[in-house]
Amino acid sequence: MRSTVQLGLVLLMGVLVGCAADDDVCLSTEATPRLKIKFKNYQTEKLRSMDTLEIRAQYNGAWVEVVKKYGKTDSLLVPLEVAASTFTDLEVRTSKKGAYSKLRVGYEMKNIYVSPACGVKKNYENLTAELTPGGAVKKAEINQTSIIDENKTHLYLHF
Repeated sequence: MRSTVQLGLVLLMGVLVGCAADDDVCLSTEATPRLKIKFKNYQTEKLRSMDTLEIRAQYNGAWVEVVKKYGKTDSLLVPLEVAASTFTDLEVRTSKKGAYSKLRVGYEMKNIYVSPACGVKKNYENLTAELTPGGAVKKAEINQTSIIDENKTHLYLHF
């Protein structure tokens, strides 16, 4: 009789602990979203793919290579600064030795509580893009002024 009661308690504890595990998982959709970039032809305004693309971002004062794509791509995801900054500087080039186009992506950050396991994620609002003349990028076009997920295109770069 005693072993039956003990077995029942062990099973009950297993069920209770198993039910509480939902909050211990952090899904990728609950993380801070990245900037989704697509590309357009400058003259025709039509979507296009890029064969070669390199993107560097400045995080906390240091340049970091975030994308090095050699092969056709129609979009990229670029993480933005998560420190107490109101902008992220990007440099984009279309060949290994080409000149970089300089782009400043401005925003306001908003902290969103996700769960005890995931903590807080950041969303970006009031998105702006300022392109310095020169390089392969001819125009930067904001498509979405808020970054709350990675489903929609936030920025178009025109080449």
